[in-house]
Amino acid sequence: MGASNPEFLSPESTLASLHQLTFLPTDQLKEIENILLAKKQIIFEGPPGSGKTYVAKLFARYFAGLPLLGTASPQVRIVQFHQSYSYEDFVEGIRPETKDGHIKYSVAPGIFRRICKDAEDDLEEKRYIIIIDEIAQGVRGRSRWKSIARLSRWWFQPW
Repeated sequence: MGASNPEFLSPESTLASLHQLTFLPTDQLKEIENILLAKKQIIFEGPPGSGKTYVAKLFARYFAGLPLLGTASPQVRIVQFHQSYSYEDFVEGIRPETKDGHIKYSVAPGIFRRICKDAEDDLEEKRYIIIIDEIAQGVRGRSRWKSIARLSRWWFQPW
């Protein structure tokens, strides 16, 4: 327990711990938090290998009130868009199921619908975060992805 365990730290100390893990200045971390509180979304932009996903994962845990270095939590989910990832995989879509040798098609929720449902059912009203990694990979050439790309009007570029 004590000061080395982020679970028992005050918000300021957790922000300090986040600074130690990400090497981002505390004022930039506060700016990210303020953007998320105001806009409810943010896109990190920068060259490959610059730590965007690493920072996003740690910041999501901080923002959700989770220990920074803990096990996976249903409050923070990550999805990587790639060329074969579809709108139906992300939001909801028809998926085939085989039962007793027969194919049945049913509507199945994607990660977005599942996390929305989990947040709706959460009586403690915790924060739930989806990290969309490599958003540009899924957007290319797909008109349905344009609406997802429009989710954010705020870009954060600390790199």
